[in-house]
Amino acid sequence: HHHNIWNQKTASLASENSHYLGKIFALLQSKTGHNFTHYKHTTVNRRIEKRMAVNRIDTLADYVVYLQKSPPEVDALFKELLIGVTSFFRDAKLYESLKKKVIPLLFEPNNLSLATRIWVVGCSTGEEAYSMAMLLKEHIDTINSYAKIQIFATDIDYAALNFARAAIYPESMVVDVSPERLKRFFCKKDHAYTINKEMREMVCFAN
Repeated sequence: HHHNIWNQKTASLASENSHYLGKIFALLQSKTGHNFTHYKHTTVNRRIEKRMAVNRIDTLADYVVYLQKSPPEVDALFKELLIGVTSFFRDAKLYESLKKKVIPLLFEPNNLSLATRIWVVGCSTGEEAYSMAMLLKEHIDTINSYAKIQIFATDIDYAALNFARAAIYPESMVVDVSPERLKRFFCKKDHAYTINKEMREMVCFAN
């Protein structure tokens, strides 16, 4: 019986929470024009909780009220939700199968078009787009091809795009890049690595 009451309580809490989340999404959309409804809810909840902690607010209901009164907080939450989770060659297994199974298909003699275009969606600070560029470059070098490759990389976060265009990554961000690739595709200066010009020219970043 206790268990049952507890379940009802948890369920009503969840529906109350989704009511407030709905209001938060509506506020974000009216202020920023972006719809976060389909974002992964665990991520969204964690980042809302972080903003609540910063503002010392205990309940979601109170946080909604605070957002309604404070436009700068809506911007702060928006920025918090945009923080990218990305790194070079982020899912090693995935890149391995791209390298072995997918990329060679793009450059089979009967498939060879003048340009190969690739779109990286939600590119954040650019690591995925440049990882893609490195793989493609390595492959066309092995087949001695002059195929033109264009990578389009898009995101809604202007600050992240500017970072990606600058292509300067601190040492801590290039830990997943092999020494061979660092030597071949990056220039080191102080404690930072810049992606070389040839790679940068393969990628076009857009909002």
